Amino acid sequence: MNNKCWVCNSKNTFLKRKGLSANLINSSDFRVTDSKYGSTLDIFECKDCSFQFCPTDVNLLKLYEKMDDPEYIETSQERLKQAKELFNKSVHFFKSNFIKTLDIGCGSGLFVKNFMDNGFDAYGLEPSKSLAQFGIKNGLNIIEGNLENIKMDKFDFISLVDVIEHVKNPGEMILKCTKILNNGGLLLIVTPRKDSFFKFILGFKWWHYRLAHVGYFTKKNLLDLCKKNNLNLVHDFSPSWYFPLNYILNRIFLYIPLIKNVKINFFKNISIRLNLRDSMALIVTKSENKL
Repeated sequence: MNNKCWVCNSKNTFLKRKGLSANLINSSDFRVTDSKYGSTLDIFECKDCSFQFCPTDVNLLKLYEKMDDPEYIETSQERLKQAKELFNKSVHFFKSNFIKTLDIGCGSGLFVKNFMDNGFDAYGLEPSKSLAQFGIKNGLNIIEGNLENIKMDKFDFISLVDVIEHVKNPGEMILKCTKILNNGGLLLIVTPRKDSFFKFILGFKWWHYRLAHVGYFTKKNLLDLCKKNNLNLVHDFSPSWYFPLNYILNRIFLYIPLIKNVKINFFKNISIRLNLRDSMALIVTKSENKL
């Protein structure tokens, strides 16, 4: 197994934390709503750029293809609010000729719906058969599969919302995005931020340490990866998330030993906006010079 850093290619890496054996994981561990916080595969860290990653021989794509997530569908209304907020933040930087958009790892297509509802020629790409089919049945332009399945003209805007931390080849993914992005086009990347306050306080109990996450970025090393791929920063911000109150309480209980197994089903109709500043959003643009 190659333990070279996925961001800077340094061989100066070390085992930061011993994790679960790869043969113990299954597709349910890759649900968006998975709550087994602190469970990870082996985590290595780069001494040169501080990127953390989980080198594994597991076929991640196959697990995502089989993954379903009923709780994700149940919380669609709150997640739609998240999508609307990201939409409003992004379109502020659009040029007048921006028409075609692609959301990679689009889930059930909530971000795609925002763009379609606002007159854009919008598409989504999703490996999970269950989530992709749910969106397609709701009339959304979703392609089931991965980037290899994109066989169309270039896009003006591409988004990777909570996606890049799930792949073993983040540099390759960004490179592929630049190849299908028009010159002057925008790429939105949203991912957990390893150099955040709550990660510092919680350590490996941080809620973003999960089996589905195989890469953990700081703002600096993510920007460095973008620059390597001819992408320059336009804007960055800390995104907000929306959840039903019961969803939040059930996850807080996980940190309290005496009540960690308690589940509440009320407060479902109360929506809470959270911004803990432990996720980052970068809007970057492709240089006019082609790669």
